[in-house]
Parts: sequence; structure tokens; C-alpha cells
Amino acid sequence: MDSVQQLVNEFTEKLLSLSPLELGISQCVEMANKEWKEFYLNFMSLILKNLDDELLVNPEVRPLWVSRKKVSRRLVTVLGELDFTRRYFENRKDHSFAYLLDALVGVEKYERIDKGAKAEICNWASEDSYRKSSDLAVDGIVSKTSVMRIVREADLPELPEKKPGDLLYEIHMQADEDHVAMQDGSNKQLRLVVLHEPRVARGKKGVLVNPHYTINHSEGLEDFWDRVWTELCRNYNLAEDCKIYIHGDGASWIRHGVEAFDRCYFVLDKFHALKYLRKIAPKETVEYRELETLMYQANRSDFTGKAKSCFGQWGLNPEKQEEGLKYLLGNWRGIKIWHDLPHVAGSCAEGLVSHCLSERFSMRPMAWRNQGLDAMAKLREYRLNGGKVIYAHFKGRQSEKEKLKLFQSVNIKVLKEKVAAGSQFDPMPTSVFQMAKRGAMNKIFEKIKYGGRIFNT
Repeated sequence: MDSVQQLVNEFTEKLLSLSPLELGISQCVEMANKEWKEFYLNFMSLILKNLDDELLVNPEVRPLWVSRKKVSRRLVTVLGELDFTRRYFENRKDHSFAYLLDALVGVEKYERIDKGAKAEICNWASEDSYRKSSDLAVDGIVSKTSVMRIVREADLPELPEKKPGDLLYEIHMQADEDHVAMQDGSNKQLRLVVLHEPRVARGKKGVLVNPHYTINHSEGLEDFWDRVWTELCRNYNLAEDCKIYIHGDGASWIRHGVEAFDRCYFVLDKFHALKYLRKIAPKETVEYRELETLMYQANRSDFTGKAKSCFGQWGLNPEKQEEGLKYLLGNWRGIKIWHDLPHVAGSCAEGLVSHCLSERFSMRPMAWRNQGLDAMAKLREYRLNGGKVIYAHFKGRQSEKEKLKLFQSVNIKVLKEKVAAGSQFDPMPTSVFQMAKRGAMNKIFEKIKYGGRIFNT
């Protein structure tokens, strides 16, 4: 194990040579991080080599196996590329073959990217493009095609239920959709429902309390709303007479949700209401302000008459003006609730779609396939709800039975003893103490070198 001691020695010398006075803190930290990654990859490679050597020179550790050849391997990790060598063994009884070292340290067959690196890639991919995710997670070693495959490979578990809080008599759902471009030239609707308790004021804005995000996958409309209801019951403490308010633009799929739940009421998103109001009259006109006032007062008859009197004015298309009026009258119940229940009027569905869906699925030029869109929707939902992808979310190629069989064929206890016996080395090489100039630091190193025997002299 002299080479391990040499690695530690060289690494320590390099760290001690980094002077903030000469390089500045930023450059020192950058260089130290680079040196650490390089050191640990070399250190791990050497440790794996020593493990494999112990397997070779101690037949009692692997009584059923015979060494056949030595093969090198490269594995992408979050620290960089790990290069190591290991031996290929043949089983004397059934003549099967295996890399015993790979099995013992958890490296799967044909695995090129470590599960920890895959998890880090997925966490970044939920926020940014495949190419950028590779750059941020593993310094661009992995191609964007590989990132796509990794995202599809992740087996995400169901998140645990949130601890139920106070009994709720009112719950809100912000519902809207994004239109995502597909590779066949079509567009696909990606739906979002954000559940939350009544909002609280923070300055001039309201804050969603205890939000939970649900994005539709490849499921149908009925299944999607069933899943929304399941998440609602899992994560919130609902009273028997709890009222549900669904905020949105009045699309048919949102109306379907309103009809699916008891004591459920629709609230028209003000963003869409004002958008259609501008089709009737330009925003800078007196008529627009009058129509807006009548809308907030829920005065349907006067609003209708005033809107019709605007048809044909300002060079606007009367058909578009009529379309705007028809939309607002069709969603009048969702407008009237602003007046009847002002505390539930606030909606933010459009902003949530922009933040939760558009910035990842449609804001940049990109086109999706069904499988990739479904996988990313699941990943995005998982991350928005506080989940973090870890190495355990990636299944191996080998079954648990195969892994157990390999483990049982090796005497792990004896192997650990052999490795431990050969791993003893001085933790602080003498040359380290020579790095410091004559002074306080040098004196401390000298005292440590002599085991503290001269501290009191």
C-alpha cells in the first residue's frame, strides 16, 4: 500500500502549496476542487486494484472461482471518469463467468455511467436541457442522447404523504395547460393542477400554502382527475363539507374536473378574462375601463349591452369582439365569484404553467416524443414536489438472486481482513512537514511528527 501513501502525500503537498495570497480565494478553491477530484479517482482506482489483487492471491476467499484474464474498465462518476482493472473469473462447477470485483462493489454489467452520476444528471435534467445537464453534472462527459436514456430509465417511487395539518374547509386548485411540440409536427397538451391551501398575503402578493403539483403523464382525462383526487386526499386534511375552488381558463378538461368533485366551484383566471376583454375594446379606451368595472361588479346585463355597443368600433373585427363576449358570458359564474367571494378570486394558473411547464417543455425550441415527454413529466412532477433522485432509483441488469449468488460465493469476512491487514500506512508522511516555512506552522508539524513528545520542551 506504499502507493496509497504516496497519493496521500502528493495530494497534501499540492493543497499546502495553494496560497490565497498568491492566487486569491476563488482560484485556490477551484484548484483545490480539481485536485480533490483527481486525487479521489486515483485513490479509488488503487483501492479497487488492491481489492482485486487480494481476490487473486487468496484462493480461500473465492474457492469456486479461477482467474482467467485481466480487463480494464472506465466508469463515469460525478467526480469524473474512474479507470480501474479487474479480473474475469470462471466458476469451477457451472463454468459461468463473472467479474467478482464488479459484483462486490456494486457495478452492474455493461454499466458505463455510475448510478450516482445518473441521479445527479436526472436532478439537473428536470431543470435544464439534456446538454446543459451533462455539463453541470459530469462536466459534459455524457452525451445528450445518454441523458435522455437516463431520464427514461429512472424508476421514481411514490413520494410519502405529507403530514396532515389543520382541518381544511377550503382547498384550491390552479389548473392550466401547456402546448408542447412533438417530433411528428403535432402539438400535445400537457396539463398541470397545483393543489394548495388558502393563500396568505406577503406584501402585495399572495403566497401558495402547502402546494402540491400534479402533471398529467400518458393517462386519460378520467385517470388524471382520479390521480388529482388521490393526491388531494393523501396530502390534505379535508373536512366533510370542504369546498373546492378550481381556478383556470374554463377549458373543457377543467370543466370536467369541476363536475367530477362535490362542492366544487369554478373561478375564472383573471389573466384570461382580461385577455378576452381586450378583444372587445382596446385597453387604453374609456369603454374598456367601464367594461372592466361592470365585470368586477358581476353586472351581466349592463356588461352585455355595453360590450355589444362596442362591436365594429376602433377598426376591430366584430367577429373577434363577439368571440370575446361569448367567452366571458360562457364563464360568467367564474367571474361572478370574484364579487361574491373576493378572498377566492386570486388566480395564478398562467404563471404556474410558465414556471412549472413552459420553461422546461416549450420555451426553448425543442420537440418531444411520447416516451420522453412522459418520462420528463414524471421527473418534473417528482422534483417540484420536493423529491430528489438518488442512485437507488435505477434498477440493475442483474437480478437480486444473481447478486446474492455471487456474494455468497466469496468469503467477504476474510477478504475484509486481508485488505485491512495490507492497508496500514502512516497517516502523515514526513515530507508534508517540510512544506511549511520555518515558523509556527512548522513547529506544530514537528511536534506532531514526534508524537507530541516535544510539546512541553
